[in-house]
Amino acid sequence: MEGMQFNVLKMVVSKWYDDNRSLTMLKVLFRDHVAIGKLATINDTMDLLNDLFKSSQLTPSDLTILGETINLTKHYALQERIKSTFQLFPDVREGTVSIKFTPHRQRLMKFGMALTPKDVTLIDGLYNTPLKRYADAWIMINDLEDQLKIKEGDMKEFQQMLETLNLRLALNALKEDISGTSSAFGIPSTSSVLVPSPTPTLQVPEAYQMPKMDRLQFNQLLGDVSTWWKRYGNVNMLKVILSEFKVISVVLMEEKSEPRSLFELLKGSGLISEADVDVIIETVILGGQSGVELKIKESIPTFPGLNTVEITKFSNHRQNLLEFGKVIDGSNKERIGYLFGLYVPELKDQWSLIFQLEKGLILTEDSHVKQAFVKKLNDNGMVAEAKALNTFP
Repeated sequence: MEGMQFNVLKMVVSKWYDDNRSLTMLKVLFRDHVAIGKLATINDTMDLLNDLFKSSQLTPSDLTILGETINLTKHYALQERIKSTFQLFPDVREGTVSIKFTPHRQRLMKFGMALTPKDVTLIDGLYNTPLKRYADAWIMINDLEDQLKIKEGDMKEFQQMLETLNLRLALNALKEDISGTSSAFGIPSTSSVLVPSPTPTLQVPEAYQMPKMDRLQFNQLLGDVSTWWKRYGNVNMLKVILSEFKVISVVLMEEKSEPRSLFELLKGSGLISEADVDVIIETVILGGQSGVELKIKESIPTFPGLNTVEITKFSNHRQNLLEFGKVIDGSNKERIGYLFGLYVPELKDQWSLIFQLEKGLILTEDSHVKQAFVKKLNDNGMVAEAKALNTFP
């Protein structure tokens, strides 16, 4: 594999895991391969892959660790994305033997995937006073490894704690026998290296361009997304997302109670049109409403799917606000509201809180304002909320 092809491969893999918010998972997986101090400074998947390349654990002639990563993280759709560029990339199959990751590391991956947000809260309460309010299971596992609560070869006490909390699925994952006899990724069992097939033609996919729609298609798209959002989404979250665009009056947005009326504000301001619906498509992704994809394909048969769309219309600040909202629980919503002088009875949910924080210029993109806000959260023990605001640097 030539240098440029290898760089493209790293780019495809990096973008996939970053888009799927999986860096914290990868940090657990690669804890035995990357120095702990270095791991703590890594902010995106490309940095991680480059560190593996630097230590010769991932090279153009040996992609074994990449194949095993896809297998252990269960991101099998990434294989298809890679094959769209490198058709001869070997098949990654579930159940193949890992030669790069220890049985303990593999069990931790299964353990993390078995945990629910409620499980994470229970374990957090068992080990931390005050609660650290971990943003996800992987951050918790990494922290417990730092504290030596999770330690290879000495898991008896931790397993007993899981037994006490009655977390059977998670406990079973930690006790699972890691064994097998199948060869690695379609390569004969005498080989331990995932070697790329003869160099394929480099095919870098171009970004998908949404075709121009006629008025009927455009209105159908608005109607489908609005109806879906009203049924499955949160209109206050939609207001937070669309607050990205300062051309829309905050007062106008505040008085709207239906998704369709909010999307009409986009149309009125020229942010969307028959020739440009990127904002509405990206809004669907940011709002977690990807289930509407099939409805979109009914209106636009050529639309290949939401996984081809890149977020380009929304800032890192906006995406940080969404991560912030996802980790705020009911009690902390009220605490934050009182802390910053908001009228708490009017805050129906965490998205209403964020909308009011932005409206009052209490939380803005300005680095000084944001730092002061984050510091106040940390000072009051809301570590997960503070951390979420720095998800996207």
